[in-house]
Amino acid sequence: HLGIAMATLLSDPVTEAANRIVANLELVDENLGSRLRTQLKLANRPFLVVTINGMQDFDLSNEIIRQVLIALKRRGLDSSPVENLRPRFKTALIFTQSFFEPLKDDYYRVFGSIELDTILERLGAQDEETFLRISKIYEQKMGAPIHTVGHESLHDFIRVTKETYCGPGKPYAGLLIIFDEFGRYLEFA
Repeated sequence: HLGIAMATLLSDPVTEAANRIVANLELVDENLGSRLRTQLKLANRPFLVVTINGMQDFDLSNEIIRQVLIALKRRGLDSSPVENLRPRFKTALIFTQSFFEPLKDDYYRVFGSIELDTILERLGAQDEETFLRISKIYEQKMGAPIHTVGHESLHDFIRVTKETYCGPGKPYAGLLIIFDEFGRYLEFA
């Protein structure tokens, strides 16, 4: 599958799998394969690759944000520049860390049987569904929901991601979003 091959190649271009992909391409088109090998050497680092499967029903912005955060954390990078664009998640995280034990019954009523670490992990990935559930608990206890502040648009998120993590001297050569089954996504949307 072309999308998987591209994601594998660009997200980690120095692996054996990436080398096999380029070698196979060189067998089909020597000139194209050679140019690709040269470009990957010039980039000298991976791309931040987000792969979207349009066969599922999801909010596009939230899915891109979730995947970028997972990728940054997987590489051990400080994700605070992009997390700070959406401070409501930090508020929900601090509230949950502080009050999970005393409000365990409320959390179980909203989430079902769940561990604190699972909730914190989901908030760390800025999972919108988890946030909305915690905001309900917060509103019941504090009298108002957790408000949205900051620059939460996908445009702002991608801009800060590119400025902070992509380009010369940064961990990634660039940001690439691969969208499989875009037509199916549009049907859901």
